[in-house]
Amino acid sequence: EGEPQLNPLPTSEPLAASTANMQAQAWAPPAAVDANTFRIFISTDNHLGYHEKHEYPPRQDDSFRAVEEVLKNATAAKSDILLMGGDLYHDHKPSRQCMVKSLKMFRRYVFGDRPVQVEPTSIKTVNDETGEKGYVNWEDENMNIGLPVFIIHGNHDDPTGQGNYSVLDELCNAGMVNYFGKQKDIQNMVIKPVILTKGTCKIAIYGIGNIKDERLHENFKKEKVHFEVPSPKEDYFHILVIHQNRAQKGVKNYIPTEMLPDFLNFIIWGHEHECRVKPEEAILKDGKSAHLTQPGSSCQTSYTGVEAFNKHMAYMDIQLGVSPGSGSSYRYKFKPVEHKCTRPFMYEEIILSNETDKKGDPIKSTEEAVTKFLEKKVHELVKLSEEEYSDRPEDISKPLIRLKVEHTGYPQIAPRRFGQLFTDNDTKKWAVANPFELLQFWRKIREGTRKSKPSDANLQELGIDREILEAPEINDLVLEELERNSINLEVLAKDHLFSAVEAFVDKEEVSAIKNMVLDQLEDVQKHFGKQVQNGGDLASINDDKELMDHVKKLLEIRQKSEAARRNASQLDRVAGSAAVEAGSSSTARGGHSLSKSNSIPIADSDDEEPSSSSAQAASSSAGGRGRARGRGAAAVGR
Repeated sequence: EGEPQLNPLPTSEPLAASTANMQAQAWAPPAAVDANTFRIFISTDNHLGYHEKHEYPPRQDDSFRAVEEVLKNATAAKSDILLMGGDLYHDHKPSRQCMVKSLKMFRRYVFGDRPVQVEPTSIKTVNDETGEKGYVNWEDENMNIGLPVFIIHGNHDDPTGQGNYSVLDELCNAGMVNYFGKQKDIQNMVIKPVILTKGTCKIAIYGIGNIKDERLHENFKKEKVHFEVPSPKEDYFHILVIHQNRAQKGVKNYIPTEMLPDFLNFIIWGHEHECRVKPEEAILKDGKSAHLTQPGSSCQTSYTGVEAFNKHMAYMDIQLGVSPGSGSSYRYKFKPVEHKCTRPFMYEEIILSNETDKKGDPIKSTEEAVTKFLEKKVHELVKLSEEEYSDRPEDISKPLIRLKVEHTGYPQIAPRRFGQLFTDNDTKKWAVANPFELLQFWRKIREGTRKSKPSDANLQELGIDREILEAPEINDLVLEELERNSINLEVLAKDHLFSAVEAFVDKEEVSAIKNMVLDQLEDVQKHFGKQVQNGGDLASINDDKELMDHVKKLLEIRQKSEAARRNASQLDRVAGSAAVEAGSSSTARGGHSLSKSNSIPIADSDDEEPSSSSAQAASSSAGGRGRARGRGAAAVGR
């Protein structure tokens, strides 16, 4: 909500017609490509292990089913590589069960006797963050690789802790994947491409694994992100795989496509779960353009409108063609593939004051009447799901359902008690897959009114602990502890302390605080060491008291700098929120008047052969049978 919609781009056929065609077509593995065509299978945000302990047993395997479908289809399509855009795992430290399941899947589909027809030309950063000793798994003489997998990390499986390792490093060293996009120095980033060759086709793939959006935004702004581009660049098809915020959530809390280099031909965007798989035109630096796909997640990890649209993966065939009058140029064919092993999700928004009962009368403002109405609504959505997703396997046939209910003037129903209407002692007889998460209540707050805290009785009825509801942020707790004990930090910067405690708690990095202390101490020591070497004031100091005066001056400078940085960040967030509310976002989702283009043709998703038609814009989703319904407009913005 509040984000500008993209203006439709020119297309060879009406967008609605092409979407309908995509719905009707069932997945059938395409024919193998020739020796000069490069086939890439694409998937992002798989979140393996999500809800692996859910109270509804069949749902525990939802994320694994979706990933296995990706691996199976990539293999059936005889893809040259499978390219994954981050967040393969949902938890920073996956459970042993999750790791065993995922290793079994990858071993089943990655290993094989099918010869890899791709030649690695430059692989410095693959499986090696130093960018010097990279390698690919299919060149290991001890392994038979049939499906090369290339992957970057997301914010859920990013490298951290001692050794700066990610869970993807475990998969990589087991020979299952080729991990790239990891940065050793995030202050001055150097993005080295993975260059792969097949026949006459040369592909340069650049990876940016997840980094804090504010830091990456600042790096781009200060030109501290350097891309190593092979020469001549026209001989290569340039692909960027990135895992960051695409939607604007603040002045710096996202990455606008206008910051990306203008030599790119294609962008695969991870992190955003909204499925906008059909390529859109994105404006790059200096006004040039490229095509961008946002496949979205392969399974639902939240109950929002954007998750209700059908999930997709995709594949693209790239080849070097000859255009009359312009010589050789790259073109590609892009094909979305709908997930058939993802659980149906039905979403609807309801305003109770606008609804009526069977007689056409307004719903009574009683708990019994509201419960009866919402129960009927859930059964209607279950029936609709059965009709629209009759082709789904039985173990994922029970849908996820979410009703977002505006209940001003009506009582709020306890979600768990309401969910019991759809359960049974035998989970096989449950009507839905998320019975205790069906309802989300909200009310309009009149201007000038204050929020009142819910009573303990109401919280108890809803099954909510007040301490959990009102739990403060970790940073607030640390600051409160420092102030209560009158502790003035003299060496440690507060921001670094906050980050270390957060990593210790959220990511279970047992050495986070210790490493932060050692790093901060080393910085102070280096500062004074340089002064002594350069013959500064410290070189003539012999008194401890005089030395401490210099230490205090340094710390005052650091604290002022820290405060200024925090204030600037806060102003950015405020300004960003105002910009979003005003609809002045300048992300790739807005319409643009194009003056320059990298002119990479795209074939329509229903064509048999590549053509020179322009890229098709995505609608608010990939289309299909997914529901995001509501009384009025459904909330489909993240």
